[in-house]
Amino acid sequence: NRTFPIINLAIGLIEFQEQVSDLTESERGSILAQVHYLRAHYYYFLVTQFGASPVDLGGGDFKFNTVPFTGFNKLDSDLLEKNFQVMIDDLVLASQSPFLADARPPGQFKISKAVALHLLAKVYLFRGYSTVAQASDFQNAYNTAKELIDNQGKYGVALQQNFADAYKQGNDYNTEIIFAAERIPKNNLNNGYNNPSGIGDRENMAASCFTPNYEQPRIDPNATDPIEGRPFPFQRPLRKLTPTPWLLNVAFADKVNDSRYHGSFRTLWTIETASRPGTPEYEAFENAMAAVGREVGDKAFYLAVTQAQANGPKAEDPYY
Repeated sequence: NRTFPIINLAIGLIEFQEQVSDLTESERGSILAQVHYLRAHYYYFLVTQFGASPVDLGGGDFKFNTVPFTGFNKLDSDLLEKNFQVMIDDLVLASQSPFLADARPPGQFKISKAVALHLLAKVYLFRGYSTVAQASDFQNAYNTAKELIDNQGKYGVALQQNFADAYKQGNDYNTEIIFAAERIPKNNLNNGYNNPSGIGDRENMAASCFTPNYEQPRIDPNATDPIEGRPFPFQRPLRKLTPTPWLLNVAFADKVNDSRYHGSFRTLWTIETASRPGTPEYEAFENAMAAVGREVGDKAFYLAVTQAQANGPKAEDPYY
């Protein structure tokens, strides 16, 4: 519902751009490079999720359409070949455009050659594993990725020295994130949603959807919850997503020397309240915790990373 209208708009911009006369060569070239990237970006979503996806939206292959379309698109290998070819052509154009910046500007996300190269390498990889693979796909994926890796200064990209910093709040514009969809502050109409704090259509809730239910554990069945409400640092305990066993047990097998597991997942919750310090509610919470010998900031509960760790001496646990 969201993707095809965007692809159709991109097709229209490409198809009719010559009719816009009040653009400089540089402006036109920059807009076209960004539009070609976005068409590939959205076809990438479709193809990696569903496989072969329509290229005839009602006006012919890769033609702009303005009327309802009730035709049938046969999802065959020809179609998949067209999908991959248009993505590759679009991304090659964007990554080689003299009108597109090599790197995104500081403090904002704009399409650049860096993001085009990044997606191009991924598209070559996907096609290489597909039923329409070409013999050169893996080499092209390697060459494209190496262009980005070997010229990090040119493209403004680099891994964060601390793995956890890549998604740290307040560190949005770090060199590891080359492209993201930004929200316009207080402009809900153009952001495409009505309730920025709700759970609904177009709202980005993924950050809260893998948070476990920290509201349940208690020090004593008759005591106040050690975590009262939903304190901001702990996010919303919506628990809709879970990591795969492969990620937890293979990719992040070493949870002591490899920082990526603890840089990705919270394992320690402290005694906290959503009430503001200085309020009667906050003081009541403090008093309730004092009654059981605890205070704000103390350990509430810890998720052991292995059963052996859960059973073993806690004093030897470096994360306990």
